[in-house]
Amino acid sequence: MAMTPALWTNMFANQSPAEALRALARLGWPAAEISCDHAALLRNNDSLIESCARAVAETGIIVPQMHLMLKADLSNLDDAARARDLQAVTDDITTCARLGISVGVIHPGGFYDVNTYDEWQRMGETRQESFARIAELAAEKGVRIAVEHMFDEGQGVHGHRRFGGTVDEVLELCAQVAPQQLGICFDTSHGHLAGMNLPECIRRCGEKLWALHVSDNYGDVDRHYIPGNGSIEWGPVVAALREVGYEGPFVLETWNLNTGGQSDSSELELGAGYALDVANKILELY
Repeated sequence: MAMTPALWTNMFANQSPAEALRALARLGWPAAEISCDHAALLRNNDSLIESCARAVAETGIIVPQMHLMLKADLSNLDDAARARDLQAVTDDITTCARLGISVGVIHPGGFYDVNTYDEWQRMGETRQESFARIAELAAEKGVRIAVEHMFDEGQGVHGHRRFGGTVDEVLELCAQVAPQQLGICFDTSHGHLAGMNLPECIRRCGEKLWALHVSDNYGDVDRHYIPGNGSIEWGPVVAALREVGYEGPFVLETWNLNTGGQSDSSELELGAGYALDVANKILELY
């Protein structure tokens, strides 16, 4: 798949996963990412998984990736909490396999303040152990895991308190744990918030770039704007994606008409249609 436009199903979060896929297909979207909200609905729900499979088969829409549990923290030092999140992620990977989805996107975890270097070290060891477990399962299921880089939120022992605030941290995790099974999901909005040079970071990802989240902002808040409605320069971004040979979906993780609110169906379809026009224009221009 060579940079095919795709939209996350969260644009239609008020509909079932299958209905969301059918809506996107009807609007002309060739591909979609199943959002974390819809993934949660699908988790261990045979009837919803089967209805999704039918929607894919009947519409021909391609579903190459799914966002696994949004707030899974596989580095949590609380054993019970980490076990619950591991189980949810395991179930999500199984959903991917059942639907023929090749890439599961996951956040790297580490959502709470770290006060000591020892705590940071223990979290790192726990994270590696947890990711090794899900990588092994993913390999058995024929699914690859794309770890999404984040953005810094405050100061900690390493200058930030959220792991994955840099692309290099995520790449190091992949290399140390399971390089054949773990890659990176590059998020343009997260990168812009972090003040990254987006084209340079994409080049650093190189062949490890397995998934993409595309949205815009003004470098202040993770607004999930449709591209062109923030301050990201898209020409250099797309050029870097082509330079590294990225052939995955160009997934827009955007809200309806630049708002976070969910509107009626006609307004949602208008927003999704506009987003498709923008995605096609960007890929044609650059």
